Amino acid sequence: MTWRGKRFKRWRAENPDNKYPVFFGPQPAMMTGDWKEAKILLDEAVQLLPEEPLIVSLQGVFYALTGKDGKALDCLTKACASPKSFGHAHHSYYQFASILALLGRCEAAFEWLERSVSSGFACWPFFLKDPNLKNLRELQAFEVLVSSLQPSIPTISDCSSLVRPRVLVCRAGADLLKSANKRLTGSYPASTAD
Repeated sequence: MTWRGKRFKRWRAENPDNKYPVFFGPQPAMMTGDWKEAKILLDEAVQLLPEEPLIVSLQGVFYALTGKDGKALDCLTKACASPKSFGHAHHSYYQFASILALLGRCEAAFEWLERSVSSGFACWPFFLKDPNLKNLRELQAFEVLVSSLQPSIPTISDCSSLVRPRVLVCRAGADLLKSANKRLTGSYPASTAD
């Protein structure tokens, strides 16, 4: 297990009732194409929270990224069927949009992205950088949506009023997105994970 996985395991050990380390743990591995570590951490997350829409939809994103379209759609269906989550529903909606965008179902993906925005996740700088949404950025409706959000959400350079830890998290997230964008320049490595 990499240092990232160990760090999330330590966070979980320090806060066993906190579900966020379980949710965030697989994401750096997924964003950098470390499919083996992502699968290990996702399997653990699904074992701990098998009906949680945030976890199930994250697993769907993993399957979409690794070319397992049927499993990705199964996860999306299962996550949609669960009405209760420990987190905000807009994060699940965003992951539904990611799954569908990765599978080339842009119209449906965009509708989920709009639902994510209307329910509270209007982070247009992330929309512009997230490699999972690459197919959506070609849509005129995407440009209109982002343009309508730009005056309301500050960019990272406008975050000087935020407390230091949040800025550091923003910067770490931006670095992960840069790594994830690099994988778009080539094809995704073949996954041997189920």
